[in-house]
Amino acid sequence: MARKVDFKKALRDTREGVDKTIRATALDMFKDIVLRTPVDTGRLRGNWQVSYGNPIKTETDTVDKSESGSVVMGLAANTLNRSNLNFETIWFSNNLPYAERIENGYSRQQPQGMVKVTILEYQPLLEKYARINKI
Repeated sequence: MARKVDFKKALRDTREGVDKTIRATALDMFKDIVLRTPVDTGRLRGNWQVSYGNPIKTETDTVDKSESGSVVMGLAANTLNRSNLNFETIWFSNNLPYAERIENGYSRQQPQGMVKVTILEYQPLLEKYARINKI
């Protein structure tokens, strides 16, 4: 028995599944970075930014002292909830002069850093969302 296969639809569905998987993984990774960011004044946490294509190279005046990182998470979600079917690079940026020093162990609150610890957890997150999106 012959069966008709709509390859265009299959490709579109796969691309959409990959897009959703990447965006969900990125949002979870960003959340983990934000929540691992030590909070004193909230300025370091408030300076995490997300962008597509190119990194943001400026600081913000945003302060986020919330336990959930809700201020920067809301901004990140607005960016990451837009489809990215062009599959541009997703950038996480923090341009405060002392961000790198904190990442490299300067903080007693988070001596193992924020980004490098999160990167180690990347693969399970990606696999989780790939299963959810059936890709």
